[in-house]
Amino acid sequence: MSMTPERAGEWRTAIPSRRWAVVLVVAWSAAFALSVVTDTVPCSPADPSVCGPDTGFAVFVVPLLATPLLLLLRPALGAAAGVVFAVGDVALDDHLPANVAFGLVGAGCAMYLWRILRGRRRQRLLTGGTRVPGPVSEQPEPDSWDLVRVGAAVLLLLGALGLAGWYARSVAVEEDRLARSVVVDGEVVAVDDVDYLLDVALGDGGARRTVTVPVLEPTDHTVGASVPVLLDPAAPDRSTLVAEPPDHTGWLSAALGAATAAALLLVAEVRRRRAVRELWVGAAHRTEVVLLPDGSGSVLLLPVGGAGGSGGRHALRPLGRVPVAFAVPRASDDSAVDAGGEPDADGEPDTDGATYADGPGPDDELDLETTRRLEAEAVALFGQVWRDEVHWTAMLDDDDLAGLEVPVEQSATVVGSLHEGGYVLVVTEDEVLVPDGPVRPTTDGGWQERGAAAGRGALDALRRTFTGADADGDAVVPADPAPIPEEGPPGHAVAPGPVTGTVVVGTTQARRAVGVALVVAGLLGGPAWVRWMTEGDWFQALSAAFAAVTVLLAGTRRALTEVRGETSGLTVVTGMWRYQVPWSSFHGVRRDGTGLWLAWEPFTEVELPAVTGGTDDGRRAEDLARALAGLAAHSRRAVEADAAVRPAPGPAVRREPGPALALLVLLVVGVAAAWWA
Repeated sequence: MSMTPERAGEWRTAIPSRRWAVVLVVAWSAAFALSVVTDTVPCSPADPSVCGPDTGFAVFVVPLLATPLLLLLRPALGAAAGVVFAVGDVALDDHLPANVAFGLVGAGCAMYLWRILRGRRRQRLLTGGTRVPGPVSEQPEPDSWDLVRVGAAVLLLLGALGLAGWYARSVAVEEDRLARSVVVDGEVVAVDDVDYLLDVALGDGGARRTVTVPVLEPTDHTVGASVPVLLDPAAPDRSTLVAEPPDHTGWLSAALGAATAAALLLVAEVRRRRAVRELWVGAAHRTEVVLLPDGSGSVLLLPVGGAGGSGGRHALRPLGRVPVAFAVPRASDDSAVDAGGEPDADGEPDTDGATYADGPGPDDELDLETTRRLEAEAVALFGQVWRDEVHWTAMLDDDDLAGLEVPVEQSATVVGSLHEGGYVLVVTEDEVLVPDGPVRPTTDGGWQERGAAAGRGALDALRRTFTGADADGDAVVPADPAPIPEEGPPGHAVAPGPVTGTVVVGTTQARRAVGVALVVAGLLGGPAWVRWMTEGDWFQALSAAFAAVTVLLAGTRRALTEVRGETSGLTVVTGMWRYQVPWSSFHGVRRDGTGLWLAWEPFTEVELPAVTGGTDDGRRAEDLARALAGLAAHSRRAVEADAAVRPAPGPAVRREPGPALALLVLLVVGVAAAWWA
C-alpha cells in the first residue's frame, strides 16, 4: 500500500492537535495555582494531620508532577497521568477547589487520551493493507539492548532504592523521637519570618528555657501566643510544634518518581526489542513512503507523489519522524572482501601492496618509528587545516566522509503498523533502519491551508535545507564536500601581514571590567556566603564554594586573558594557565567575528572571544590576526634558516600555572577560614 497525499491527510488529522496538550498544561498550571492559593486551612494541634505527612499525597504527587512534562513529550502517557491524579485527588483530598479544578483537568485529559487512542486505531486502519510474509533482510535479526537506556534505568532504580532507604531511616528516627518526646506548652517570644523559625519559652521560673522550632507559616504566630511543643528531652534542638510534625514523605515521592522513570525506560526498551523481533521475521503490514534523513539521527516520512509539489497541502508536510538506532544491510555479506584488497582465489583478502599510507588495519601492530611518523603527519595535517591550506575533510577517513554525503529523498517501505506511538522498521533499497523509538508526528492536525504556492515554497526550502535540491526536486551536490561547515575550524584563516614588532592582544575593556567584577564577587562572595548563609551545613558550604570557584575562573578568563607575540615566541595567558609557544610549534591564527582563535602543537586550541581596541572591532581583530600571522611567518622562517645551519631539536611548548591559580588558592583559604569561623 502506498501512502498517497490524500491518505496522508487522513492519517495526520486522525490524531488530535498538539495544541490540546499545551492547553491542558496551561489548565494544569491554573489548577495547581488555585489549589495552593485557596488552601488556607491553618495547622492545628488538635489535628496534626492537616500539616503533617500525607503518604497518599506523596504517592499521587508523582503523576501530578509528571502530567505536564509527559503531555509535551508523550501525550498519551501524560493524559493518563492526569487522569490518575484527578481520580486520586477527588478520592483522597477534601479540598473542594482543588477537587473541582483537577477534576476538570482530569476530564480534559481523559477526552484527549480517548481521541489519541481512537486516532491511533484510525491510523492503523489507513495503513493496514495486505500483510507481506517473509523476513525484511537476509541478515539475522538484531538482538541488542540500548545500553544508554538500560543503563539510565538501572541508575534510576539504584537511586530509587537509596531514596527509599533514606525515607525508611528518617521515619524510624522520627518514630524514636516521638516515643521519648513530651508535649509542653510554651510561649512564643520571637518570630523569624526570614528563616521560618520560632523561639518558644518553655517552663516557669528558674526552669524556664527557650528552644527554636521550625514553622511553616511564621505569620500565623504572634509574640506572646501559647503553642504546644513536642519536646525531645534528649535533643531539645530537634523539638517541633505539635501542629507541624516533620514530613519526610518527599523522599518517598522522589523514590517513586525515580522508580517510575526507570519503569518507563525499561518498558519502552522491551517494547522496541519485541517489535523489532516480530517485524523482522513475521508477516506485517507494509506501506510505501518517501524517506528523507533530517540530519539529527532520525528520518522523515513523506507521502508518495508529493515530491513534485502535487497532492495538495498534505503532500507538502512530512508525515512523521522515526528515530533510528542503527542500520542493517538487507543482503547477506559472506564474501571475504576487506579494506585491504580484493579476495584471492582462496577467499582471503589480498593485502599485497597495502601500506600505512592507506591506513592501518584493525589488527596491524605499529612499531615505534611508524607510530611517531603517523603522529607527526596528523599534527602537520591539523596545522594545514587550521591555516586553510587544505579542506578540513582531509582529516576524515572514508567512513566519516560517507557520513557527509548529501541526503536525498528515496523510496522506502515502512514495515509494521504505521501509527503515532508505534514501532516500525524502515526498509530502503540497501538497508533496514532499526528504530530507536516510536513514530512521532511532525505536524499537527490543526495545520491551516496557506496556499499551494506557499506550501510548495516551504517544501523547496525544506529540500534545500536537507538535500541541497533545486526547485525541480533534483539533488544538487555541491563541489565543496563540506555541507556541514561548523565541523571545521572556527572562523577563517588570515593572510600574514607586515611585521610590526611585538604584538599584544588583550580583551576589550568591557569584557575585562566584567571579569574583574566576577573575580571580586568570587573572592568575597564565596567566604561571605559560607560564613553567614550556610548555618554550618557542609553541603551548602560545599555548593557555595563550588559556585565561587566557577565565578572566579570565569572572571579570570575574562580579565586576565592576554597574548603577547615576540620574535622569540608566543606567550598566551588564559587565566588558569600560561603557555610559552615557540613559533616552530605554532599552527596559526584564525579570526571569528570580533574574536581570535590560536592553535599550536599538537592539537591545542585557545579562543580569545573579543579583542581589544578600535571603533570597528571586526577590523581591529583582522589587523591583530594579520600582525600575529606575519610575526609567526617571519619568525618561523628565521628559525628554519637557523636550524638548517645548526640542526638541533626545537624548544617544546611549555605550560605553567597562570595568575588564576594564586587567586584560587586565596579563595580556598578564605572559604576554609569562613567555615571554621
